[in-house]
Amino acid sequence: MHKLSLFSQIRQLPQRHVRQGKLLYYYGSRSDYNIYVVMSGVMVELDADESYKPGTEAKVGSLIGDIEVMAESPIRLQSWKAMTDTTLAIMDYREVESLGALYPELYLALLKGAIDALHAAEQELLKISNKSPQR
Repeated sequence: MHKLSLFSQIRQLPQRHVRQGKLLYYYGSRSDYNIYVVMSGVMVELDADESYKPGTEAKVGSLIGDIEVMAESPIRLQSWKAMTDTTLAIMDYREVESLGALYPELYLALLKGAIDALHAAEQELLKISNKSPQR
């Protein structure tokens, strides 16, 4: 029997198309409790001024919204915009649980995303502390 890959299973999920320059969602908007997987195209996170944040490009296979959903946040904690026409697979919490049971690499991807987010937050805090006047 041929074992299907996680990515081929994700291709079976509902999809959303986001045109270049359009927002997927913005900071503070009500959460739909969906995690998005980039199937084609490129998404980028926006900063507080709605400018592209360098180094935040989400390409094919990247997860968007995972931290917020796994933390059960009622609001979105980031803003995401399409740099190109983009296709996203939509995973709600139930799909995450069922796919994670079959494909543990999904949980590894979620863990990696959490570690990357913590590292980025740490870097932002370091930038802020370096700008603060020294006592």
